[in-house]
Amino acid sequence: MNFQPFSRTSFCFLRKFSSSPAGTNTAKPNPLIDSIIRVNHAGELGADRIYAGQMAVLGNSKMGPLIQHMWDQEKVHKATFEKLIVEHRVRPTALTPVWNAVGYLLGAGTALLGEKAAMACTVAVESVIVEHYNDQLRTLMSEPEKNKELMDTIKKFRDEEQEHHDCGVDHGAEQAPFYSLLSEVIKFGCKQAIEISKGFLSVPNQYNYVSCRNYSTSTRSQPKPTWDLYSAVCVERKPLILKPLNEIEKKIAVMFLELEDEKSCKSDHEIKGEEDTKRALLVKNAATLSDADIENSLQQTAHEFEEASDKEFENFQPESRITSKDENKNFRSLDRELSNHLLLLVSEKVGDSMKWILPHGLRKDTETMREAAERVLMEKCGDKLKVLFLGNAPCGFHKYKYPKSKEGNAVGAKIFFFKAIHLSGQVDTAHNKLDYKWAARHEMKQFMDNETYFRNVSMFLIDDEDVPQEKRIKSK
Repeated sequence: MNFQPFSRTSFCFLRKFSSSPAGTNTAKPNPLIDSIIRVNHAGELGADRIYAGQMAVLGNSKMGPLIQHMWDQEKVHKATFEKLIVEHRVRPTALTPVWNAVGYLLGAGTALLGEKAAMACTVAVESVIVEHYNDQLRTLMSEPEKNKELMDTIKKFRDEEQEHHDCGVDHGAEQAPFYSLLSEVIKFGCKQAIEISKGFLSVPNQYNYVSCRNYSTSTRSQPKPTWDLYSAVCVERKPLILKPLNEIEKKIAVMFLELEDEKSCKSDHEIKGEEDTKRALLVKNAATLSDADIENSLQQTAHEFEEASDKEFENFQPESRITSKDENKNFRSLDRELSNHLLLLVSEKVGDSMKWILPHGLRKDTETMREAAERVLMEKCGDKLKVLFLGNAPCGFHKYKYPKSKEGNAVGAKIFFFKAIHLSGQVDTAHNKLDYKWAARHEMKQFMDNETYFRNVSMFLIDDEDVPQEKRIKSK
């Protein structure tokens, strides 16, 4: 049998008169139930994002396990109301993206103020949610038998939210700075969000047309494509010496020297020189000197000190800015490009060819992206290389699709870059024979032949004048 494409009118007609698939609520919509599910879904989404923000900041602190426990429960709450939205064909609030962003910012922002401020946020939010759930239960009691399943769900979640509230109090929430003000502001915001979510509905979406899908001529929807997640590490050796001054910096340096000469007070050396001159005049005029003057006259004078310093300066030979490693182009050495940033590159097989890239590896199921980055660096570069990771969040991103000939379910790879500062030690590849280089910023492009990869890496690097060290020194 052939079906003609549906018009908008016929689509809506089928929505009204078609039968619904199994598991979908076909009862007449109940505005009260719809409102409860919609608001609770928005609230649990916001709570989920609050804990996500707190974990991003405090995940590695002593509060991390507690926050993770509460977050895991919030994930269950959110998943439950997402299921109820589909079953009851409820249109979710149109402000879902807003609550997503606001919740994360609230969680991360209070966590940045400290662990107690994060707990104060938890106490304030959970107190409003518990009160809100109690109000809903009182409303649903008008028809307890009809609403029993929903009431049981809300009671269970209310008790868990109360547990979160009590945990926050037990862990010093009330000792947070400006606790009263912070708590009232968060409570006010939560209550306003609840009222707003009751009225703002999303545009018609997939939940409204579930029943029509039985009659559609389109092919069955394919599963969402999966991506392999990789963590990569940008290990950076900071400059060891200052760069030569450019023309503007030279002019500013001269200006400050002139200001120093005009406005500064006399130094101890200048005062000593004046005292030496006065003593010399007294000796010349055969005047009687005090014991202190006689003792000081036997010491080195300011003039003698200047002559000795000038002689020492003439014999001083500064080290060259260009080392033997620069001259030999030894890219494996850290003793080169002393005034520039150096980045660690490794040669690995990508597809069918070898590429110079940042150290990276596939994330394991039980790892966070940061943990995967630490493991990958250890496995590829050995334990002698000591670095300091900067934060738990990635600083850059790159993705590419696999060729169709590659086996597996993943369509491609998503690489998340983490920044790390070199502290000490060197790469040890005796166990894997991995080839590596320490490349300066202006040298990266000659090694990274993938323009997109090079651009994505360059985006999170601090701007550096793209001039080789030799040219800077020659221009001086």
